[in-house]
Amino acid sequence: MVRIVKQRELIINSTKNEIEVWVKNDNLRFRKDQDFNSDYIVATNGNRRDVKSYLLKRISDNKFRVAQSYSYGPDMESIAAFVDGDIDVYWIDGGVYDKNHKVLFELPLWIAERLQFHFGNYNKDKDLILTHLKGDIYISTETKQNVILISGKKKVLFHPPRYNNSTKVCPTCEMIYLDDIVFEDFRITEELLQKLRELETIDQMKEMILRELTLSVI
Repeated sequence: MVRIVKQRELIINSTKNEIEVWVKNDNLRFRKDQDFNSDYIVATNGNRRDVKSYLLKRISDNKFRVAQSYSYGPDMESIAAFVDGDIDVYWIDGGVYDKNHKVLFELPLWIAERLQFHFGNYNKDKDLILTHLKGDIYISTETKQNVILISGKKKVLFHPPRYNNSTKVCPTCEMIYLDDIVFEDFRITEELLQKLRELETIDQMKEMILRELTLSVI
């Protein structure tokens, strides 16, 4: 099936759909519907208590080398969620990538750190993991913290006042500062997601979320 060639190198079997490989004693897992013909693929180990995620670079037809490993941060978390099928994109070094390992759009680290990837402190009853709405538009929420709409053209962040210095980090992002109380009982429901998908632009979605946030305190 798969055999180690050198330390931190591996060979993938020709079927490319049942992969089990060891790199430094880490049993790697791969998302089977990612593009294995790409120059890069991603993987994670199988131990949730000590997770590492990996970026593997092709060095010949079916030989890959570990280009980078991640033990914390949105790189590790998003790849782990991607491999587990919780999300269909992942974040590495300032970019959001799809299953073909093509960059969809750039995204600053400080925003990626606030996205929910169904990992760590994620609260499935209140938070919303990074969810695809339509086109290249995604949404994520963190209980009592923020609501984030992102796309290649615009990033809209609904924040409480304590984030009022965010423009210094991301001057091109659109910030909407609201009192903390509007985030207390706000929930993204399936009904709201469907309404958002019916809208055409991220600006229309922004206005709907703003109304919903305001209504949540009435």
